[in-house]
Amino acid sequence: MADDGLVELGEGGLDAVGEVPHVGEEFVADHEAEVDRVAIAHHRDVQPGALHDRAHGVGGLELGAGRLDRVQQTLRSSLLFMTLVVGAAWLLLALGQALIIRAFSAEGLTAELIALFCSLLAASFFFVGALFVANAAFNNLGRPLYSTAFNWARATLGTIPFAYLGAHFGPTGVLIGPAVGAVIFGSLALWVAFRLTAKLANAREAY
Repeated sequence: MADDGLVELGEGGLDAVGEVPHVGEEFVADHEAEVDRVAIAHHRDVQPGALHDRAHGVGGLELGAGRLDRVQQTLRSSLLFMTLVVGAAWLLLALGQALIIRAFSAEGLTAELIALFCSLLAASFFFVGALFVANAAFNNLGRPLYSTAFNWARATLGTIPFAYLGAHFGPTGVLIGPAVGAVIFGSLALWVAFRLTAKLANAREAY
């Protein structure tokens, strides 16, 4: 780890990499690890990638049958399921945050960051899941480059600048920044997916 304070947050890839020299190594070493453990445990419960696989399979079947209206319904049903699952996990984390903090023997800033994740940032996983659902639609509808573009954008443009800007507000900002990026790019991907399915449905009706 570099002396200028390289921060890595999140699971995999470039989920949160930014130069935040005034946050420093102490935050990375002493606080981030505890928050990441909670995040990973939460991620295992939600598993947005598993929903992507199901949405991709069902959506592909409906597209093959020429039922674009059902492709749209698959998107809506997937989002509803994601909302219920993430909402339930978020509620459990929010209600159990005191127990989690005690389980990790967290104190001070570490306890504050865990509480922040459990009470607020866990909700951002809905938008991560929304991105996975949108990607399934893009792949089914013959737009795989859309999936690549949104994944890359979220992992870079939606992470690095936000983490860097958030760092100006301290360690909490480093965590909040990428979550805001996930909200933006997850929402945008979902909007594009619905627009694309509607456009293709209208074109088929006209034909």
